[in-house]
Amino acid sequence: MNQRNNLGAIQRVGLSLMELVVVLAILAAMATAATVATDKFLAQRRFEKTQTGLDALRLAVLGRHETATEQAPSVTEGFVADLGRLPMAIGDDPALQGAELWLNPNNLQAYGLKQSTLDSEVWLACGWRGPYLRQPTGAVRYNDGWGRPFRMLSLDSGGAVVPAAAGQPITGVASFGADGTLGAAPTNTAAWNQDMSVLFHDPMTPAAQHSSVSIQVTVWQRDGYGELQVPVDPTNATAATSVEVRLFGPDGLGGLGVMQQVRTGPFTTEPPRVAFTNVPIGPKVLRAYWTETAGLRKTVPMPIELTRTGKTEWSLILPATISVPATPPSTP
Repeated sequence: MNQRNNLGAIQRVGLSLMELVVVLAILAAMATAATVATDKFLAQRRFEKTQTGLDALRLAVLGRHETATEQAPSVTEGFVADLGRLPMAIGDDPALQGAELWLNPNNLQAYGLKQSTLDSEVWLACGWRGPYLRQPTGAVRYNDGWGRPFRMLSLDSGGAVVPAAAGQPITGVASFGADGTLGAAPTNTAAWNQDMSVLFHDPMTPAAQHSSVSIQVTVWQRDGYGELQVPVDPTNATAATSVEVRLFGPDGLGGLGVMQQVRTGPFTTEPPRVAFTNVPIGPKVLRAYWTETAGLRKTVPMPIELTRTGKTEWSLILPATISVPATPPSTP
């Protein structure tokens, strides 16, 4: 009888079929939960890597955006500030279209102090001083969190955002998300699986992300007592008929040129004011020229720093007297 009891005890040590099914179901549920959690974790990591990459691209193109103070003046850096334009798409391979940011495929002039060929008194530091975007060691492309190259964006003739073609200015950068398709809705619609982008000049984005600004310049003259007045020709005691204001800056090739010039007039009771629009951010030089009866009068070259949310109005002051008549520099 003791032998039978021992055999029954031994038989009860194993699991019944129902118990085994329950255990397997629990293990399957745990594995599914772990897989879902891992997928979400990996998706979020891809999102974070993509966001970091977009931030790095924005800094490479636009530089840092910081509010200027008396102790720390604002200094704009980045590709646009140094070259006076947005980078151009190189070829049609998405992996290499942004190469101007880490290579110099167009042999742009190196960064340095440049002298204007139109006015020998105007100097400005400009040129290519990359790499603006540092690649991981051995990397030949800059990928998003899904392992795909970031896509360079441009604008079509109607102003719509489209993938950039060779030779077009890069107006933004995007990651096409989990499915790799522009604008398509992926199966998983979580935020970190959606398309992500940064645009370098869009009215709907904050000014801190813009690549250009608009400014105004007023031209004054000092009288014999040092007071500001409307420019007047002392020879005939009449107001000037026109004043030309030139905005010097990077010419896009690494050199220094005249980015914009405006001639304004006639004026009598109000000083001449000119406006420059869509001026790339970064350091520039302003100068006004006025040819009056006795010769050329011009202001001292004024270096300015254009930032995305900084100062937008300047005043140029013509000298009260003419020292040496001169010939205006040639107009480009």
